[in-house]
Amino acid sequence: MKNRLSILLAILLGATACNQRSRDHKQSIEVITDPKKAMLTPVEFRKQWLIEPKDSLVSYTAEELQASFFGLPTKQFLKEAGLPASAPPFLSFNEKLYSPVLQNVKQYYKLQGEDFASYYVIGSEGGGDVICIDTKNQDQVIILSSDHIHTVDNEEEQDYHPQFVPVMFMNSSIHQLAQCLLVYRNFVSRIRAEHNGESFVEITPSADALAKLAEELAAVDLQSIKEKSFWWYQIQEHK
Repeated sequence: MKNRLSILLAILLGATACNQRSRDHKQSIEVITDPKKAMLTPVEFRKQWLIEPKDSLVSYTAEELQASFFGLPTKQFLKEAGLPASAPPFLSFNEKLYSPVLQNVKQYYKLQGEDFASYYVIGSEGGGDVICIDTKNQDQVIILSSDHIHTVDNEEEQDYHPQFVPVMFMNSSIHQLAQCLLVYRNFVSRIRAEHNGESFVEITPSADALAKLAEELAAVDLQSIKEKSFWWYQIQEHK
């Protein structure tokens, strides 16, 4: 299974387009390399995500976005749709619980210097790492892995200072992030349905199911499954 998935990922990453039939699937999935073609509109995303009554989206007003340096498409998406309060795999985009306005990492963690001023915090993943929009790189969505270093200032007070290790790529744009969230949620639903509603964490997806997930993620954002990216790791963890 490992070899098969490795070969599939290599083919997808090396392709500029995919318009052929797969032996394992009745229809092929086109690999879209132009981000504009993969973009869901905010209205389309709201409609698809809110199909379940329990699901919710966190959006921002123009005033709450005013201090950010996002491009217009990113601002429009966050205003008109927003992102899920929670989404598989163990992701949260409910930062408004902690701050009413979007802040960059420097502001959020009260850091000195300008090293993290271009990274705006939009969420977190299950391990506590920070999901950000990188305004210096066309609003790409990235993850900063944090390691909170424990220092003791005196016998009574303790202080925690975050240190960030290199960036992990997640998606090329917030639109493609939203669509990949839909792809992954649908993947989880399919797998659970095939196993009579069993808890997803107890299931080992088949090689075919993982191959289909990789194809669907690549069709939205080819870069999202490059080696050591966030979605690439999700596929590896299910092997």
